[in-house]
Amino acid sequence: MTSITIEAADREFAALDLGTVANDLALLRNGVVVASRFGLSSDSTTARLTFPGGLVIDPAGSAILELHMRLKDAPSEAGIRLGVDASGIEVEQPSGALLLIEVRPAAGQNFPLWTNAASSSPASLDASYSNFPNPFAAGRENTTFAFYLPQPGRVTLRIWTPRGDEVLTLIDEERPAGMYQSDRWDGRNGKGVSVVNGVYVAELEVRFDGGESRRLLRKIGVRR
Repeated sequence: MTSITIEAADREFAALDLGTVANDLALLRNGVVVASRFGLSSDSTTARLTFPGGLVIDPAGSAILELHMRLKDAPSEAGIRLGVDASGIEVEQPSGALLLIEVRPAAGQNFPLWTNAASSSPASLDASYSNFPNPFAAGRENTTFAFYLPQPGRVTLRIWTPRGDEVLTLIDEERPAGMYQSDRWDGRNGKGVSVVNGVYVAELEVRFDGGESRRLLRKIGVRR
């Protein structure tokens, strides 16, 4: 892969000029920046992120990329979501016509691929708790959780069946205040077996050091 072009839309999928809401964009692989675009001008409609030397992906494997964005001081009140279309993913084609690479979305998804809508409202645990993608394909991809801790505390994240049976405990540890967006669930239970299709409940419980506690629930769709 040689580059990815990122575009933007508001909460209702109306097109936005990316440069009006974002300053910088970066793609990370295993915590390392592999492509970036800094200093977007206000008239930039999209952002093309180029991989120096190319991004090599094993034909039988996959690569997980994290997209980080630094917002303008006053982003749109209509919210923002980032997306990529098939035409925005450039790959280095082999010389033989019989080996041409075709860009396709994962099973059950369609181009363009969009993130959930985000806004610049003040950070809070309730407003920040989310996961993406949702639904997701258990055993073949991960869903990533995000949440903001306004103060340090003990964080517990458990996955439950709708009947109240525990699938696994994903997090159970003390964490400092801050934004977290790298905790992943691969759709497997505590025994390493992929769960069946259906709706599950992600319970986030935080016991803050100050004595307060919060318990939040999210429904997660799983498909195979």
